[in-house]
Amino acid sequence: FAQEAIVLNCVHVPYWVALTHTSSSGYVVVCRRQYIVAVGFCLPHHRISMEALQQGLVSTAVHVQDLEYNQRVCLALGAAALGGAYLRLFISRLPPGRGLLAIVPLLVLNCWLPLIFHIRDEILTRAVWMLLLIWLANFKAIGLCLGRGPLVGSWTVPQTILLYLLPIYPSSEPEGTKKGRLTDSAGTGRQMLMSFIANTTCLVVVAYMLALDLPRFVKHYLYGLGLYGFVTFVMDGPAALLIGLLDMRVAPPFDKPWLSHSLADFWGRRWNNTVGLTLRALVYDPLVEGRLVYKAPQPAASAANKQQALAGPDAPPAAAPSTPVKHSHAKTPMWLRFVGLCATFAVSGLMHELMLY
Repeated sequence: FAQEAIVLNCVHVPYWVALTHTSSSGYVVVCRRQYIVAVGFCLPHHRISMEALQQGLVSTAVHVQDLEYNQRVCLALGAAALGGAYLRLFISRLPPGRGLLAIVPLLVLNCWLPLIFHIRDEILTRAVWMLLLIWLANFKAIGLCLGRGPLVGSWTVPQTILLYLLPIYPSSEPEGTKKGRLTDSAGTGRQMLMSFIANTTCLVVVAYMLALDLPRFVKHYLYGLGLYGFVTFVMDGPAALLIGLLDMRVAPPFDKPWLSHSLADFWGRRWNNTVGLTLRALVYDPLVEGRLVYKAPQPAASAANKQQALAGPDAPPAAAPSTPVKHSHAKTPMWLRFVGLCATFAVSGLMHELMLY
């Protein structure tokens, strides 16, 4: 119940009237005396909305927005670097599943940092930092606490900071069964640099052509190419830098998506593998494995030693298999894999909506 209809920019009316003005939540408001009724629910006088929450977060960064652009970029980089060092020096030392509460301040910081950039004049910078921090960095930090994702491993502090901040996903040497694109390599630093230059050139050409007076259907295709050029500009450059500086194997961020022969090939192997592999580690794998915290499979050698100990000292030594035991999704029920697939796309959709909001 509301005592003041001025909340929704309307006035009291003595009878039921459907107003032509809509509320900030998008619903047509119907008023009768002091009551305000919206479709599906009543709006209280002191209501809390996502818009108000966002404005509250922005208001905390209003003083920071007065700084110069370069100073704010350095602030975001420094805060992200400290976050990566915190993950390596403290969180990685905790047992899997024990560090979720310890990273809550880091998750909040990552949600706040993009707000220091103006939503109108610096929209591209803000969108990039939202992708890097709110989505990828937060997911990587949560994955580390669960024993999953790219930050798990014997990385140094500088390597952890780069993996945490940059939109890349490390790949491993192929051993046994392939697991998606985790064993694929994006190539050498020179190859990634050439890809970065080509995609940047594509982005510049598309931006120039969009300023021309072209038919609408042509501009639709140009917008698609522009989106591809911009996203690869953000991802191929850091991948080339990381490969060149650390000689690290990196999964290909994109792989010629126009050559896709099916939707599965497009989403699973060619489009935005960095985000796809992050979602797989944090959403798909826990669902199909039936556990949130990753449990490393028992090596084949230790299993053979345990069997030898049970058999007794006089028994002949058991021959260990040539390849280690690895978890495979091949024997997972189809319905469970389908649930994992739907959950992965649902989380991806929610993160896209959050960034666009």
